[in-house]
Amino acid sequence: MSKYIRILLVFSILLTTIPCAVFLKNDKKEPAGSIEKTNFSLPSEIEIMNKTDSSLSEIPLDDYLIGCVLAQIPCNFEPEALKCQAIIARTYVYYHLYHKKSLSENPQSYFTYEEAREFYGENYQSALDKATLAVFETDGIVLTYENAPIVTAFHPVSYGFTESSEDIWGEEFPYLVSVKSPYDENSSQGIQEIKITKTEFFSRLCAYLDLKEDENMSFEINKKTNHNTVLSLEISNDSTKKEIAGTEFAEIFNTNSCNFTISITDNSATITCYGGGHLVGLSQCGANLMAVSQNTYEEILTHYFQGVSLIKLK
Repeated sequence: MSKYIRILLVFSILLTTIPCAVFLKNDKKEPAGSIEKTNFSLPSEIEIMNKTDSSLSEIPLDDYLIGCVLAQIPCNFEPEALKCQAIIARTYVYYHLYHKKSLSENPQSYFTYEEAREFYGENYQSALDKATLAVFETDGIVLTYENAPIVTAFHPVSYGFTESSEDIWGEEFPYLVSVKSPYDENSSQGIQEIKITKTEFFSRLCAYLDLKEDENMSFEINKKTNHNTVLSLEISNDSTKKEIAGTEFAEIFNTNSCNFTISITDNSATITCYGGGHLVGLSQCGANLMAVSQNTYEEILTHYFQGVSLIKLK
């Protein structure tokens, strides 16, 4: 697994950490004129849970959002990609307020000041400046569908296409549908290859499934999406056949995603994996490469989240 994808996967993991406080700039820029405004307002502070002792405390919303950007996406990405992440993080907050859900009980990934300094090292100040700018240049902007905040799914990298929420999670969201992500397909960073012995391959599966291993072990991918993300497999011996979910297989073999192929020879097994994460919603790598090609954050977000609107909250 490449260092690049490994870093992106770190960013995609949901973490619960202690509050973040950062120095903020005051030069907020107005968004593009096409973004509608609404009278709904976000609070200036939000309540979050302290990682160390589970106590609750309030921090400024902008501080929190900057910490989210620092934790969720590499800050050496293009500014327009960082703006996408800032809007995603803000929409996550809006979603919880709109549905009267506790953000402290359903945290998204974010860094404290100290955690960001430790993670970014000598690049910390540059990362902080870029994350701060992303938050302030998208001030108040959120993603909505039919006037309600959306589920802001994102993943590190896809491979030519994203997947629909209905295929992956069994729940349909009209804006989380499969879309082309061609820049990802042209990047070798989205490919992972795992080579092990045939014996180890079936031994791991049999141990997980409590299946007796014999000389006639076999497997079959019995359900996958139109873009080859594996939903389930069947593992068989002489007398028994058991099913395993693609997500379980990915966990056993530490693949970056559930979009994989398996090749078995007499002595070896090769698992080739494409993309990273659940593959639903925004591809961060795809967003960054779209930004390199001069796409704006509005264009990127409305590509990966179909039929959505960007609105500016008070």
